[in-house]
Amino acid sequence: MNRPWRNPLIAGTLLLFAVRLVLSLIRTGPVLVADEIGYLTNARVLAGGISGQLEMAPFYRGGYSILLAPLVSIGSPTTAYHLMLALNAVLAAAVFPLLYLLLSRFARVERSVALWAAFAGSLYPALTVLSQVTMSENALFPLVVVWLIAVAGLFAQTPDGSRQLAWAAGLGAATGALWAIHNRMIVAVVLAVAGKFGGCWAAARLRGEPGPVAVRVGALMNARGLMQLIALNIGLAAGIVSEELFTALVLVALITTVMTVPVLSWLDRRDRRSPVAEETPDGKEAAATPS
Repeated sequence: MNRPWRNPLIAGTLLLFAVRLVLSLIRTGPVLVADEIGYLTNARVLAGGISGQLEMAPFYRGGYSILLAPLVSIGSPTTAYHLMLALNAVLAAAVFPLLYLLLSRFARVERSVALWAAFAGSLYPALTVLSQVTMSENALFPLVVVWLIAVAGLFAQTPDGSRQLAWAAGLGAATGALWAIHNRMIVAVVLAVAGKFGGCWAAARLRGEPGPVAVRVGALMNARGLMQLIALNIGLAAGIVSEELFTALVLVALITTVMTVPVLSWLDRRDRRSPVAEETPDGKEAAATPS
C-alpha cells in the first residue's frame, strides 16, 4: 500500500499546510484591522449576519468572503478565525501541486526539476505571511496558477477540439473568479478575452483554415457565453453562487458576447477594403486586383 509521505508531491503539500497551520495557532484575531474587517464583514453578511458600517472604507469584493462565510458561525469568534486561517493554509499549500502541474505538463519541465521548482515557488515568503491574515490574496495565489493552467491548456496543440472549448470555459470561469476576488484582476479579463480569441484562431489555423476564417472563428467562439449564463442562474438559484460573483461572471459573458458584432463588422469592412482575388475560368485564382 502506498503511503502519502512516500509521494513527494503529497508529502510536500501536507508539510506546507502543517507549517502554516502551526504558525496560525498563536493568532486570536485580526491584525490588519481595516482590510481584514472588510472581508470578515462581507463574510458575516453573506452568512446571513448583521451588516457593518463600512461607508468610509474601500470597496471589498465578495469572492474571498464567499469562502469564509460558512466558517463565520462555527464556535466562538476566535474559533471561527482559526478555521479561516486553516483555510488559508489549505489555499497556500495548494500552490505547490498546481505549480507542479503547470511546469511538468504544460511547460514540459522534467518532473524532478518541476517538483523542486514548484516547491521553491510555494515557499515564497508572501504566501506564508498572508496566510496569517484574512486577506483576498490567499485566494488569488492558487487561483492565478489555475488561470495560467487554463491559458496553457487553451494554447496547447491538441487534435480534440472539445478540449479547447473546455479549456476556454475553464479560463472564463477562472477569470470571473479572479475579478470577483479583487478588482485589480481586470487585467485577467482582458487577457482571457485575448486568450480565448487567440486559442480558437490558432486551432482553426492548425486545421488549415485561411486567416480570415480563423479570425472569425476566434471572434465567434469568444462569444459562447450561453451555457455559462445558464449555469450561473442555476448556481444563483441554488445559493451556490453569490450575487457579487454572479455579477462578475455575467459581466465577462456580456463583454465577450457584445463585442462580437462590432468585431465581425470591422472584419467585414477590412475585407471589403482589401484586394480581391479574381478567379480564372479554370478555377484557379489569378493575381489580386484592387476592389
